Amino acid sequence: MQVPKPQLGWLYGAALGALGLLVCWGFAVDDALISARVAANLASGVGYRFNPHGDVVDAVTPLGYAHLLSVCGAKTPLGALAFARGLGAAVYVLAWARLGQLVLRKGTRGAAGGMGALLPSLLVAFAPVSATWASTGMETPLVFGLMVLGLGGGDASESRRTSLLACLALGVAAGWRPELLACVGVMLLERASRARGVSRLWPLLLGLAPTLIVVAVRVAYFGRPMPLSVLAKPSDLEHGLRYAVGGWILTGLPLCVFAPRVWPKLSPRLRWWTAALFAHATALLLAGGDWMALFRLYVPVLPVGLLVAAEIWEHSARWAAGLRYVLALSALSALWWQGGWKARHVMHDRLALIEAARPLLRGHRVASVDVGWVGATEPESVIDLAGVTDPSIAVLPGGHTSKRIDPQLLERRRVDRLVVLCTSGPHPEQASEIKPARYVEARIMNQNRELAWKLEAVLEVPSGAIRYCILSLDLPP
Repeated sequence: MQVPKPQLGWLYGAALGALGLLVCWGFAVDDALISARVAANLASGVGYRFNPHGDVVDAVTPLGYAHLLSVCGAKTPLGALAFARGLGAAVYVLAWARLGQLVLRKGTRGAAGGMGALLPSLLVAFAPVSATWASTGMETPLVFGLMVLGLGGGDASESRRTSLLACLALGVAAGWRPELLACVGVMLLERASRARGVSRLWPLLLGLAPTLIVVAVRVAYFGRPMPLSVLAKPSDLEHGLRYAVGGWILTGLPLCVFAPRVWPKLSPRLRWWTAALFAHATALLLAGGDWMALFRLYVPVLPVGLLVAAEIWEHSARWAAGLRYVLALSALSALWWQGGWKARHVMHDRLALIEAARPLLRGHRVASVDVGWVGATEPESVIDLAGVTDPSIAVLPGGHTSKRIDPQLLERRRVDRLVVLCTSGPHPEQASEIKPARYVEARIMNQNRELAWKLEAVLEVPSGAIRYCILSLDLPP
């Protein structure tokens, strides 16, 4: 196999990134619309708020991301989301262009090296993970790009300027995604270990400064060092273990770096980076993972794993390397089968749901768990039953779908619409026939039976995957 020239790596990488993006385009998550609604309020001049007339609230995990989206000037959540998706796609392809250069540089040792460079890059580009998240409007592709910058020149011979820029990029990535601190910390220590004297401090100072700044800003403005979502979506070690192990296997590439007999043969930098990958998996275990599909918290470290896997191939027996890639491909195929392919239709379903619900929710005070898409229907205010955008609810006992909410909350907040995710089964004809799919909604309906809820509509997405019931309540003047 003829190895492409390293100078063509940017074209190879950009092509892989663009093709992978095209194959996986169409995924969506509710949290992206939360960021978009805050960005739209910033662009409209009402400030850092989820509800235009509500309190300033830390509703978005990556502090500053909503401000970045607001520069487009879009004054609606869907407008801000469109900009976020385009920005994420552009950054993702550019990151792949740089990653392609680094990957093909690993493939300069003949045919075996070339194959070792191509296989892991194909796995990452066409896995239903990184490219899928690049089209959601979340900050994930931007953090992916920062981690690619954090790789520097890909070897220990990089210039001082490149090294300092890489440290700063790693630091910003960790500032936006706190679970990256363990991985980034190990990578910064590797850079510090190669410096001498006082210069050892620069990688650590540049790398840790963004996180310290974010923490200080959160404490000053919101009174707590962590994002509100940490309180609203508590997790546990059991879920973290499933997430960490499941992501290690089903994202494919991390499985390719599990080669203990080969690790001593790697360059010193790659040995550090291998340790960084395991540090990241441990951090995800302790953090409790994430409730979103397709392992988004593994996406930022995939560029690191890609370069490690490419060098491991060069030092492995061909049968062992081939076996690892067969297992990785099998895992990715399972993830595509399990939900990766269906994920491509989620955005279409969400937009159809928003359009159908807008006439029913526009101008009303709406209570819901899924405040992202509900907030895009132009309601007067959204009462967040999960607490992601509401500090008073975030601190209540329970998970983000099982908050123990005071029965009088809806009356105090003057709620006149309730959006309920329903179970499958017979189509309900009245409010009493609704079977909520989540505990918090079931509890609210059970404890507020005296309220005259009226079933306004039952909405199903085009794919038929989910069903929402919209209830109304006539409030006294």
